[in-house]
Amino acid sequence: MRVTYTSSDKKIADITVKAKKGKKATVTANSVGVCNITVTVKRGKKTVRRLNCKVTVTPSAVCVKFIKKKVRLTVGQSFLLTPVIKPNTSNEQPLFDSDDPEIASVTSRGLLTAVNPGIVKIRATLLSTGQTAVCTVYVREDDSSTTAAPFPAARSQKKAQAVEEDIQ
Repeated sequence: MRVTYTSSDKKIADITVKAKKGKKATVTANSVGVCNITVTVKRGKKTVRRLNCKVTVTPSAVCVKFIKKKVRLTVGQSFLLTPVIKPNTSNEQPLFDSDDPEIASVTSRGLLTAVNPGIVKIRATLLSTGQTAVCTVYVREDDSSTTAAPFPAARSQKKAQAVEEDIQ
């Protein structure tokens, strides 16, 4: 059996065969765009199988920021950290990590969970550039036994809502 690889546009993506008999190959992104990679398997002169794969090459991300730089949570609460990636045409996703997962943990998708009281920094790092965004998370005990003081009557509902959003 013989395996061959072709790219519909080598300026966008090219293939390098890595092993004898063509069983392993590497696709290299060369520029932004879309092309098709075709893998053809032949036994003698007969084509046994032909596989097509659409490859989309997007630009590398150059900047990452968090919409919220500070988050306040109560133990047990969760919050989805939303990173802003530039350029917005990039498909790159940042790598999330927590300085102290015993205080707050974070998933690979940015879902933050408050575990214990304390202060922790959550980072989102772009692997392509090393650019990092930081969000400080303040975790406090659940004080469900005490009631929060209401907003003074003189404050408008709009101000009260803004303060509540800032706390979350």
